[in-house]
Amino acid sequence: MDRIVVPEMQTLSHVSSMYVYCFEKEANLQWSQPYNKFIEDKLDELIDIIRADQNNLGRNEDAPAMDILDRSSTELNGEFLHSKLLIDVLIRMKPNQQDTNELLEFLKNEYRDNEVELKLVNEFHMGYESSKAVWRENMNLCVSGDRIPVIFEIEADPAVVCSTNDDNRRPFAQIDELSYYREAEVLFMLGSIFLLNEISLEQSSRDVTISIIRMTLCSDHDSDLKQLHDYMKNEYRSEETDLFSLGDVMYRMEKFNLSEKYYLRRLKELPSNNRSLGELYQRLGMVANAKGNYDTSLDWYQKSLEILVSTHPSDHVEIGSTHNSIANAHRNRGDHVRALESYNQAVLLFKQAHDENNPSMAMFYNNIGMIYDQEKKYFKALDFNEKSLAIQEKNLPVDHPDLGSSYNNIGGIH
Repeated sequence: MDRIVVPEMQTLSHVSSMYVYCFEKEANLQWSQPYNKFIEDKLDELIDIIRADQNNLGRNEDAPAMDILDRSSTELNGEFLHSKLLIDVLIRMKPNQQDTNELLEFLKNEYRDNEVELKLVNEFHMGYESSKAVWRENMNLCVSGDRIPVIFEIEADPAVVCSTNDDNRRPFAQIDELSYYREAEVLFMLGSIFLLNEISLEQSSRDVTISIIRMTLCSDHDSDLKQLHDYMKNEYRSEETDLFSLGDVMYRMEKFNLSEKYYLRRLKELPSNNRSLGELYQRLGMVANAKGNYDTSLDWYQKSLEILVSTHPSDHVEIGSTHNSIANAHRNRGDHVRALESYNQAVLLFKQAHDENNPSMAMFYNNIGMIYDQEKKYFKALDFNEKSLAIQEKNLPVDHPDLGSSYNNIGGIH
């Protein structure tokens, strides 16, 4: 049975591994050699081997290099948009030695039992040059197993990425001279956007079915969500980004552990008298609040408030934002009285600064409306939610998700 089944299964491209459990290991080794399948007569050892192989398979098999999203899908507002924001932040960050050290530590731990990979890691450590980055990645991609044959036909106009607009940063390049196998190759930058035109199946001369995928390279400005992307991108303010910015993106993506990690790393980099500590403490409080650690979040907010009060005018909007964050923690703990006190303090500070139409005010009103809604004081809740919506409509793009949330809240109250 083994001699019949295994050779037949060997031809299936989607089979990655095969294991044979038998009672006479030696008798089966000879016929199994051409197929590189594992033969074992001890069940416990076989299970350990399968488990180890699966762990290695999970680490070594790359995830798909691209995502396919439907224009009508809500994924465009989520995964697609946040991936673009993440890439924008990473592009503008300056690398440092700590990044390299962290990568080396991670790789050495990941491949601690793999001598071949550890050798590559050490080679990277000793001789890495930025000019060799493409060559190394190209080498790793070329060493692969069987795959289903696919041909990509990509129409890529250099004018699309050579515009005078500095924001269009998705270049592509011919990298024949950097190819590990000296083949004709084109490298597209991470985050490139393609319009999927057609997928067809064709028979080759060897009677093998090949998938033909035809695509067109798009500019960043061709995205249906360009206005919303530009608005959210501008919230990161400076041209050069840092770990603070990266933490903000992770927070928006609800990757709270990663967000906390980058905020804490940034905290270690700053001197004790840095003015931005107040804002950083507030972010750490937001992460703790999102993770359900409300007492911890209040501790961070208190540190933030102390710095902001000592370094800013009494009506500064950042102080108001911190009062709003404190109120969120109290609300999550079920203390509506203290939450309303802090929300109203936030509103008062923005009014004193003559900034009543600031987008943050919409958030304050929305939060107050949520409390009144929970207390079944629906007319008050509706009033504050409508105030929130009015401010949002003045400041946000028409497809911003916060507008959808406001409409939903108002509908829920009715």
